[in-house]
Amino acid sequence: MRPKTIVLLAGACLWLYAAHAQNANYVSNRTPLQPTPFIALPLGSITPKGWLATQLTLQKNGLTGHSEAIYSELKSDAAWLGGKAPDSDWERPTYYLRGLIGLAYSLHDAELKQRAQKWIDWALNSQAANGS
Repeated sequence: MRPKTIVLLAGACLWLYAAHAQNANYVSNRTPLQPTPFIALPLGSITPKGWLATQLTLQKNGLTGHSEAIYSELKSDAAWLGGKAPDSDWERPTYYLRGLIGLAYSLHDAELKQRAQKWIDWALNSQAANGS
């Protein structure tokens, strides 16, 4: 075989492997859905360094780190925490929590993890018997 043919065959094998790769940490698409092109890594498996670490630390010390004191729908009487705040909505807390969890585990920050845990605990503990 010529070298070009070998490279093409190796590339095709890698493509097939990647197209059917599964991840033990997450459910991947199964037939008839298209394969997921990327496999998500577990939270905290990558530690940011340099510029990215600086930006994430700024985020922690900035709006994300102080959101619960700024936004009324993220305070202790938020609907997402079982509260009855009149201006509490169901949208902002979910986006906040998604970003907070990623930030907490990327920075390996115990304080942010603890802050996120109260939201996670309430969501899991308030689940109805039918899962809703």
